[in-house]
Amino acid sequence: MKSVLEQSAISLSIPEARAKVAEYVRAVRERHNAEDMAILRGYRALARGHQVIDLPNVISRGGVFEETGLPRLAVATSNHEFVHVERSRDGGVTFQPEQWINPRRRKDVYRCPVGTLPDMAYPNHLGWGLWGGRQRAMVPHVPPALRPVHSLDGYATLFEVDEWAPDPTAPVDPALLKHIGGDLYAVLATWDLSELERSVLNGRVRA
Repeated sequence: MKSVLEQSAISLSIPEARAKVAEYVRAVRERHNAEDMAILRGYRALARGHQVIDLPNVISRGGVFEETGLPRLAVATSNHEFVHVERSRDGGVTFQPEQWINPRRRKDVYRCPVGTLPDMAYPNHLGWGLWGGRQRAMVPHVPPALRPVHSLDGYATLFEVDEWAPDPTAPVDPALLKHIGGDLYAVLATWDLSELERSVLNGRVRA
């Protein structure tokens, strides 16, 4: 997944980002809108050396499982244990903490627009108009050394899905994200799950 992040990251050097921060701070000191502040947060993240990504672009670049058409990458609020997926025939995809919820106005639901994934002209073996059903993935925990000192509610974890299944196994290769605005996220950290960590996480399914 790290290679996908590198290919998808918005490119700007730290000195250039710092100059943009100063420019925007001067420009928005007296009047600004939500988009101005999102752009400023994005430049600040770049100035700190963080990658900044467009989430639907990353999900798209991650590709899909050929047999199901479900995405190989997933995103979830970091303090959740599992994430469910739904995808439409025209390539829209939604990641949500439960199978059946009303996703409107929920911060823990992540939507990627039509065209994010390849079109699927015919139903596959999952048999859903919106594919996904009971398919879910396990959300990796954030290691203590990388965990924010306060709540994880405002953070998201992006990860490479090992499998979409009713009883999934622990994934690999996650990244900790902080929302900037719109579809933009700052990548705060990446790490690899050890064999021991994956074994502990697999206990979630049995629990």
